[in-house]
Amino acid sequence: MMTSSLIQKPTDVPLTPGPDDSVSKLEFSPTADFLAVGSWDSQCRIYQIDSATGTSAPKAAIQHDGPVLGLAWSKDGTKVFTCSTDQKAKVFDLNSPGSQPMQIAQHDGPISCMRYLDISSGAGMPPGIVVTGSWDKTVRYWDLRQSQPIFTLQAKERVHLMDSVNDLLVFGTADHNIHVVKLAQPHVIRNTIVSPLKMQTRSLACFPTATGYAVGSIEGRIGIQNTEEKDAAQNFSFKCHRQEPPSSTQSRLVSQQGGQETNIYAVNAISFNRMHGTFSTAGADGTLSFWDKDQRTRLKSYTTKELGNGNPDANPPVPPTPIVSTCFNKDSNLFAYAFSYDWSKGYYGAVPTIQTKVMLHQVAPEEIKPKAKAGK
Repeated sequence: MMTSSLIQKPTDVPLTPGPDDSVSKLEFSPTADFLAVGSWDSQCRIYQIDSATGTSAPKAAIQHDGPVLGLAWSKDGTKVFTCSTDQKAKVFDLNSPGSQPMQIAQHDGPISCMRYLDISSGAGMPPGIVVTGSWDKTVRYWDLRQSQPIFTLQAKERVHLMDSVNDLLVFGTADHNIHVVKLAQPHVIRNTIVSPLKMQTRSLACFPTATGYAVGSIEGRIGIQNTEEKDAAQNFSFKCHRQEPPSSTQSRLVSQQGGQETNIYAVNAISFNRMHGTFSTAGADGTLSFWDKDQRTRLKSYTTKELGNGNPDANPPVPPTPIVSTCFNKDSNLFAYAFSYDWSKGYYGAVPTIQTKVMLHQVAPEEIKPKAKAGK
């Protein structure tokens, strides 16, 4: 009996020991090479990574009573924050390895996303607070010294995506809306737009410059949005994570174009690197791509064959495993990506042949460095 195997690029190193269930979120510390991995086995694991070799060592774990859906790091890299379907958010202090995680937030529904904010004193709030988004249709701000939220933003639908850079906070809801908050006025939703993509929003990430954000959909599209009206002419969208002809059972949608079928896959993850402002996308097709939004070009792609993901020639064929989360480290020279089931087909799609692995990839300059413009 043929079973699936993931044999990655020879230079990519698996995280060991990895999570026991599907990965929900990866995030590197902003100050050191520590990687936090949230998963559906109700844990967030923290690893110390050697960026030169890609080797890893487990350092700590945070336990919840339900799948961990989101996580964040404090600005100084000493604390990890986690949130879960158990409706709680917790904090763990890496400087106190013998201590227990502490609950810092509570919602009336699963908490799907969170960010750590370093709001300036001009906003009339203490520096270093946590913001959480929930399926109870609220976004709540928390001072870690208090048990109640400082204040709450009310959304019309479930909050399921969130990102923040500097003074920009963006969150997405199940009604296809994207909400923008400027943290000089954190209690005010500055702008709300309907997503520029027609289908359900699947991923979201802010530009490192805090001037806009990228959104990805289940229809294999990316939307690039600037927050200032004067920059609206630079907004655009493009197709990605599509295959012709169809060769996998993992496709979300199939469209008919000129008599030829096209497999269309969800964009599960978008990650910007801080050094150059270019970004990566990862899809349910099990592939990776690196992009330059300013020159609107693709810098590098890795196919399922190059990643050793799936085997269409096997009998029966082994479909590729989705890539569900990605992140760059603080220096943008190390990139983490996670293979696992993405729950697009519910409980019955979680078959034993779908493996879960987190891979560490040494970043090459051609993957993130913008190409020189013509004539320069």
